Amino acid sequence: MFKKKILIPINSDLYIRNYIRTDSFQKLNKEYSLYYIANYNIYNRDEVSKLENFCGFYSYKKYEEIRHQRIFNTLMWRFRKISTSFVYRLKWFSQIDFKKKKFLELLIKIFQLIKFRIFIQFYGSKIIFPFFKKFYMETTKPNNELENLIIKVKPDIIVVPSQAQCSTDNDIIKLAKINKIKTAFLVDNWDNMSDKSVMWNKPDYIGVWGEQSKMHALEIQNFDEKKITNLGTPRFEHYFFKRNEKLKSHFNFNYILFLGTALEFDEINILKILDNFLVQNSEKFKNYKVVYRPHPWRMSKEKIDLNKFKNILIDPQVKDSYLKLENSAAFQPDIDYYPSLIQNCDFVVGGLTSMLIESLIFYKKYIVAAFPEKRFNNQNNSLRYMVHFKELHKVENVSICENKLDLEKELLKCFGNIRTFIDRDKIDQQRNFFVYKDDRPYSERLFEYINRVNSDKILEN
Repeated sequence: MFKKKILIPINSDLYIRNYIRTDSFQKLNKEYSLYYIANYNIYNRDEVSKLENFCGFYSYKKYEEIRHQRIFNTLMWRFRKISTSFVYRLKWFSQIDFKKKKFLELLIKIFQLIKFRIFIQFYGSKIIFPFFKKFYMETTKPNNELENLIIKVKPDIIVVPSQAQCSTDNDIIKLAKINKIKTAFLVDNWDNMSDKSVMWNKPDYIGVWGEQSKMHALEIQNFDEKKITNLGTPRFEHYFFKRNEKLKSHFNFNYILFLGTALEFDEINILKILDNFLVQNSEKFKNYKVVYRPHPWRMSKEKIDLNKFKNILIDPQVKDSYLKLENSAAFQPDIDYYPSLIQNCDFVVGGLTSMLIESLIFYKKYIVAAFPEKRFNNQNNSLRYMVHFKELHKVENVSICENKLDLEKELLKCFGNIRTFIDRDKIDQQRNFFVYKDDRPYSERLFEYINRVNSDKILEN
């Protein structure tokens, strides 16, 4: 029987972990012929090259990436009024750390910043932008190696795990339109519809996390509602099955889980508060520790001195990477480790991270530590500006603390309510707004979605 061809580009190591290792394409593979290509810059090249029907690698030259990034940044400036996340990113990109820079480095940074601001504000202005779009954006040629691979495979559909804004995604959409190939994007992360920039080339169809990102796709990315499907995400899929099992703990003590973030914030200060809280209440809360899980790809270079804490330990899964200050995407933590880590904690404290959603899947109380700081890039400003965090205050199992006193009050409240009744249906309903989940596994939802793409029978969810 003739099977239609689907091409799946792998542009990030995250997609190997989130889609390939989770067998998200397993059901698709029974009805379609799947072909794979990958960006040569990924770390796990050996793994992806062993996939059945792997057709080759493509790579981007530096000037190609720079040209695309200029477009993304200009679009962020041009459309900054439709998303406060764009404003946040532009302000963040414009920060200069005067304390750490040597004089020459400081001059170079100032020059680069002036050049950056002049470019986006000039070409993103109301009068100049139409010319920028016509003579710069529309004349940007797709990557030649990517084009050759698409022509070689001749797919009927290109299914793209995506973070919404990168050179590969934009070129695939352009090449697909030229060659009359359908495109179906799979949004990979929570913030991708609201804070990366606007999509200047749009795929034919897009599968999003849930109602919140669907709303962002409509209001910020200007998609046709009938082209948007709530899919959820495969990276959380196994949690929904594991949460009903009794999982053996990685530790032989009670613990609070503390989660760091990719963006910088003063995690050490929060750890001090947690440690002091347990010391001061040692009689009441015996045998409690704080398991600190720094983000695997954090930007901060600060490192805690464990000798200064009595009740803090680093999560063993990321300990070596953290102590060596390695934050490369080459390190991809096994997601099978997460369910026990979350299920067996009493509650979670942390920054604004997608692991907040994972904690809600396990019905865990999540305390957001969003303290103001002197530097602009901090959790308090993330809370104020970033659009995908706006509805968190509506989630009953999430508490937001903006100072030490509120955090300590919330800790006491949590310890007093660990064993109380939890309305799981309500938590699921509130979480479903962010990440959609029905009774079927992700692979089946994806299969149905692609069948509808194939037949052009996409309807509203």
